[in-house]
Amino acid sequence: MFWKARKTIKEYREWQLKMYNRWEDTLEVRLAGVKAAKGKLEEQLERDTVNTPSTGTSPIDEQG
Repeated sequence: MFWKARKTIKEYREWQLKMYNRWEDTLEVRLAGVKAAKGKLEEQLERDTVNTPSTGTSPIDEQG
């Protein structure tokens, strides 16, 4: 008895391409989050550097 293959090569490659596109979309969203967090941290570091008094402590250190 012969069994039909589950998917043809073409169907498999189409499925594979669809999965790669989904993974790419997911990674783009995650990368955008990382870039936003990095940008915000750089902004905070710049702000803290500009606002650092001559004592060498940052405004955050002085809040405690």
